Amino acid sequence: MILFDLYFFIFLFFFIGFYGIFLHRTNILLILILLELIFIIIGFFFIIISLNLDDILGKVLFLFILTFAAAESAIALAIFVVYFRNYSRNYNTKGFDNLKY
Repeated sequence: MILFDLYFFIFLFFFIGFYGIFLHRTNILLILILLELIFIIIGFFFIIISLNLDDILGKVLFLFILTFAAAESAIALAIFVVYFRNYSRNYNTKGFDNLKY
């Protein structure tokens, strides 16, 4: 029963993150926060599977996912700061077409 509750918790937060990205497509900060939520929930899923199967592979995979999420977040925030300084003073994603070429 506890395992079902954990799977429901994972599905609920994954759906919140996925739905939130489509709901707030213009705010780049919310998109980054929701992407981090999705990555953490996927890692949490691998940890639960790892504990259920008594295997260490899920925990190792969680470390790789966490590293990827941190790198993605750092690169995206760096691009966002450069864009914010040079082109605009708002947080909308509509002006990112200026960064092409």
